[in-house]
Amino acid sequence: MEKPNWIKEKIFHPNFEIIQVPKRDSHGDFRLDKGCYVLIKFLLDTYEMAVAICNYKHEILKEFGGTKS
Repeated sequence: MEKPNWIKEKIFHPNFEIIQVPKRDSHGDFRLDKGCYVLIKFLLDTYEMAVAICNYKHEILKEFGGTKS
């Protein structure tokens, strides 16, 4: 199997595989989780990434953040 060209200088396990996900209808296949949803934000000026877990009252329950070293 050909290695993905976007991954540089990595060693692949002998059982490495690429799993092709079938195309989906972004409207017809959409399903809400019963308890929460996730917001993901990339801050390009500071190289930070933030992930927020929200309930359906749109309250942020938890936030995870970090930067590239």
